[in-house]
Amino acid sequence: MTRTCNKAWRKCFTPRKSMTPKKRNSDSIRKRRNKNRAIQEIKFYQKTTGLLIQKLPFMRLVKNVLDELRPGIGYHWKATALMALQEMAENYLISLFEDSNIVASNSKRVTIKVQDMEVVRRIRGLSDISNR
Repeated sequence: MTRTCNKAWRKCFTPRKSMTPKKRNSDSIRKRRNKNRAIQEIKFYQKTTGLLIQKLPFMRLVKNVLDELRPGIGYHWKATALMALQEMAENYLISLFEDSNIVASNSKRVTIKVQDMEVVRRIRGLSDISNR
């Protein structure tokens, strides 16, 4: 069977100018979708009261830090102690991000930078930041 080339087949597979979206419109639609998704995620996480970091990766992190500080000593953790430590760590990180967001908005930016977190830690009195 030989394939015949008819006009209808060519019309289906040739790009039309009207079908290709303008770059400006597609970018604005993409930005709007991302903004809506971000707003949905913010609302979801504001409603939840559970932990944000998963338990097993946090437990591995705690054990790795302890092994670096005191190698050779096998520490055993109770589940309630790990939960309390994780709760406090998440609370600290959330408050740090909130305050650094305020610093970033004060400098008329939306994105948080490392300098914002350094300013917040200096204001709080945490002096373990290396001077640059």
